[in-house]
Amino acid sequence: MLDGRKNAFKIPATLSDGDFCSGTRNIELNQNTTTKCRAKIESIENCKSNKFLNSNMLFGQKIAENITFQGSFFEPISNSSGCFGVIQTANIYFIKNISTNSLSSAFVEIVYDSIKIENFQNFEQTFNIFFVDEKIQQGKLGYSENDAIYSVSGMVAVPLNLPILQNCLGTVSEKNQVLFKQEIAGTCFLENSKNCEEARFLAKKFYEQIFPMEILSVPSDDAQPALVNRINVTWEEKSPSQKSCRLPVSSRFLIYFSKQGTIKNYREIIVGASFDLSLDYIDYNPGQTIHLPLIVKFSDVTPKPKSVFASLPYIDIRLPNDFFYPFIRNSSNKKTTENFIFIILNICFFTFIY
Repeated sequence: MLDGRKNAFKIPATLSDGDFCSGTRNIELNQNTTTKCRAKIESIENCKSNKFLNSNMLFGQKIAENITFQGSFFEPISNSSGCFGVIQTANIYFIKNISTNSLSSAFVEIVYDSIKIENFQNFEQTFNIFFVDEKIQQGKLGYSENDAIYSVSGMVAVPLNLPILQNCLGTVSEKNQVLFKQEIAGTCFLENSKNCEEARFLAKKFYEQIFPMEILSVPSDDAQPALVNRINVTWEEKSPSQKSCRLPVSSRFLIYFSKQGTIKNYREIIVGASFDLSLDYIDYNPGQTIHLPLIVKFSDVTPKPKSVFASLPYIDIRLPNDFFYPFIRNSSNKKTTENFIFIILNICFFTFIY
C-alpha cells in the first residue's frame, strides 16, 4: 500500500491472463506493474457503478497525505446501445521525492473508449503503474547535452519516452527516453487491425497521445512550458481503395532551442516545438502489422552573435580663439590668421632642412 491506509489505492487483479477483473491488488511503492483483464460488468446500464470503469470514482480519492491524482475525470454515460466514456487504458504516474523516497505528486493519462451492448463481457482494460524519480533540478538555468526532455501534463512534468521498436500502444521502456540534442529515428508497430478504418483510427489515437502539447523550457521546477505547434492533418480517405490504406508514412517532432547570454557564458533553453505528419496510400491487407514512423530532431534557432566595439574617438583639432595672441590682436580676422599660420609652417620647414 502507498500509505498504509485501509482504503489505499488499488487496481483490478485477475487469476489468469484474459480472465475477468475479479479481484484487486494493492500498489506497492517503487514497483512498476501492468494489469490487463476483462472488466467485470454486471449489466451494461450500470457500468458507471463499476469503480474500474469510472475514472471519477477510481481517481477522485486522496492517495497519500495532501496528494490527489491530477487529470481529467468524469462519469461514464450509458444508454440502450452501450456505455460511453469508460477507462480503456490508464497510465498512472507516481512522482517520488529522491531525498525522502516518498510521493510528491501523482497524475494519470487515460484512454477512454465505449462498450457496445453486444460486447460488454469482452471489454479488456489495461492499467500501467509507473514510479518516476523527481530528476528535475531546482534552479537549473538551462539544458546540458543528454539531459532528459520533460513533457508537461497539467501541473506535472515527466520524461518524454517513445516506443521505438515496441508496440505503439503498449508500455514504453525508459531506454527510449528523448534526450537533449540526441536525434531519434525509428518506428513502432500496430498489430491485428481488422480493416483500414480501424488501422487509421489506432494510428490517429497514437499520434494524438504520444507527443505532448507542452514541454519544459528548462529542467527546473519553476520553468515555464514551451508550446508545441501541431500542423493539422486530414485523416479521411480521399479515394478509398480495397488494396491500399491512407496511413502515416513520415512524422517529425522538431524541438527548437536557443542560446541565451554571451558567447563565453550562455545557457540553452527550449523555446518551442512543432509536430508534423504526412499520410499516403500504402498497400494494406487486413490484420497485417503496421509500422508507424517516429522522428525527433533538434534545431538551434539562436540569432547570430553580434560583435560590439567601442566607437572611434572624436578629435577636435580646432585652436582656441586667442591661441596666437599677442602676435595677432584680432584672431577673428580669418585672412590674417591664415597668413600667420603659413609663415609659422615655413619657418618650421626650413629649420628642419638646415
